[in-house]
Amino acid sequence: KNLSKGIRIVVEEDSVQVDLSILIKYGYTIIDVAKQVQDAVYNAVENTSGLSVSCVNVHVVGVAFDREGKKA
Repeated sequence: KNLSKGIRIVVEEDSVQVDLSILIKYGYTIIDVAKQVQDAVYNAVENTSGLSVSCVNVHVVGVAFDREGKKA
């Protein structure tokens, strides 16, 4: 899948709104991973930009499965 447009950032005066689209690896709990991503992005944006983050929306667009190599 093409996720090159998976990040959208809206800056309004002194606040930032972030929308992310992610794939979750099979076997992980979607809610836990999405929450960890949300917290990491929130902290990174606030610490690097000095702007307050109004929201970080994480959209799970699918589940990625491991591809096993072909067996001879």
